[in-house]
Amino acid sequence: MLKVQNATENTYDFDMPFYGVKREIDLVLKAFKLQADMRQIKLRLKIKTGNVNVCTNWRVYRSILFHLVQNAVKFNKTGGKITIILFDETEDDEDDELQLSDSVSSNS
Repeated sequence: MLKVQNATENTYDFDMPFYGVKREIDLVLKAFKLQADMRQIKLRLKIKTGNVNVCTNWRVYRSILFHLVQNAVKFNKTGGKITIILFDETEDDEDDELQLSDSVSSNS
């Protein structure tokens, strides 16, 4: 589980624009689609909210997403699946949340 807040901590660039999290996730999934297809791994994104916009250092955030998906593809079994779920928890005054699960960690 990756809290959106963790990617924004200790960043002091006050001119950072807001970016859509879905767009960044789509770009990372697209980068691994061929590798996942070769191993018959299904990549899925589920959104349980509208598009979440975050003000952050996107080089850091994209790098975190990239490495999470890279490891999930690398260590997943052939024919497995990787699911990213994006939650907006604003009604509870909590951070937005991104979860990544795969066949290895979920034992499915």
